[in-house]
Amino acid sequence: IKGFEHAGKRMWNRYKIDELLRDIEPRTIIDIGANIGEFSYYADKKYLGRVKIFAFDPDPITKQCFENNLVGIGVTFNLVALSNKSGEEDFYLKTDSADSSLHKPNGESIKIKTKIATLDSFFSNLELQQPVLLKMDAEGHEPEVLLGGIATLKLINWVSIDAGLERYGKSTSIEVARILTEQGFREVNISDTHLVTGKKII
Repeated sequence: IKGFEHAGKRMWNRYKIDELLRDIEPRTIIDIGANIGEFSYYADKKYLGRVKIFAFDPDPITKQCFENNLVGIGVTFNLVALSNKSGEEDFYLKTDSADSSLHKPNGESIKIKTKIATLDSFFSNLELQQPVLLKMDAEGHEPEVLLGGIATLKLINWVSIDAGLERYGKSTSIEVARILTEQGFREVNISDTHLVTGKKII
């Protein structure tokens, strides 16, 4: 009702980004589970186009919405599901409720084939400008995404991950927090809404 930028700010706050960054400006943002682009749009406006954004989402319908919503904004969108391997897998579309997932969700969904790839395969030959913020909502597939991005995690300074009850009704927050801690993140915290945050000293 209050507009697309307001929707993005609401999401920004839900991921506790300002609290995580503490006035430090990121140079790169990785938006996993970008959906229709609210988070990326708000990030671009907040930093006046100074931040490089890489967005990932496997839903072909949301891709069209994302590109329409971010016309004229320099965001790299990748139509792919991130995982710990590469290839092709079944993907369950629930676009209307933003619950599309590699894990069969509750209720009705449409099964399609989607390309899967690792985070490391995208960034192995790219120099990411630091500091780097990673925001993720992988609908229950968060541990696999992290395990497919171990090399990339070494370059990331902050993470905010929605690890809610989307993997057959269970949270992935404990496993996500364990992986982040093993990869050198500090102040790893799990909120009462299953949001996992962590940071590395810049």
